[in-house]
Amino acid sequence: MSDTYLVPSEMTEYAAALAEKKAKLPSHRTFALAILAGMYIGFGGLLVVLVGAGSATLPYGLIKLLMGLVFSIGLILVAVGGGELFTGSTIVALAGVDKKISWQKVFKNWGLVYLGNFVGALILAILILVSKQYELGGGLISESMLKIAASKLHYSFISALVMGILCNIFVCLGLWLSYSSRSTGDKILAIIFPVTAFVALSFEHSVANMYLLSSAWLVKVFDPAAAALYSGSSYITLYNIIVVNLIPVTIGNIIGGLFVWLMYRFAYKK
Repeated sequence: MSDTYLVPSEMTEYAAALAEKKAKLPSHRTFALAILAGMYIGFGGLLVVLVGAGSATLPYGLIKLLMGLVFSIGLILVAVGGGELFTGSTIVALAGVDKKISWQKVFKNWGLVYLGNFVGALILAILILVSKQYELGGGLISESMLKIAASKLHYSFISALVMGILCNIFVCLGLWLSYSSRSTGDKILAIIFPVTAFVALSFEHSVANMYLLSSAWLVKVFDPAAAALYSGSSYITLYNIIVVNLIPVTIGNIIGGLFVWLMYRFAYKK
């Protein structure tokens, strides 16, 4: 045992205790923290849109890397500041596997966190619409917002599902690495690189998409003139948002999260 960090076997015990603690939080507290987490991830989405505005002047790979780097603020705020994030809440399955709680309570936790994340993301999207922040940059922000949203609505069901799996492997690895740390600085550093990687590689995060897709849809509905700046905005429909993206990506996020948590439990837990 180290005084400065936890080793994987100790991280496994920490993760199991954390899963049980999350599952036993009062519903009102879970929901409130989930709303905050939805907004925090949305903050990362705001910065992704900003970095993507006018990106034609820089190499594609560099822009994607910068997008990933700035998006890290979302998970940092959740992990350090406190929040219940759906992709990270897949860890609650450990409490079900260890028979600390029923599987009904696992699914209840997931549903409550997912709904809270959606509410938080939607609140932020409405605030951005009302503030007209998307008009900054002479239309570059709104074009970037619509372009990023539309790019997420062209995947097949299988592609979106696999993108969701790969995304949450990275996200949960970021959280997993942060469990080894005993300081805020170490926790932040542990999170940055996995999150940067999944965004740079264009993998799909259900909660990030709740904000990115809903904000673009709201602009399209309530400010058609701004939406007209990008021809691909016709793909941004409620059907495509829910059926083409959120459903398969959410399923993929669950699978990816379970893969990380259960593999480490298998490897280290007695």
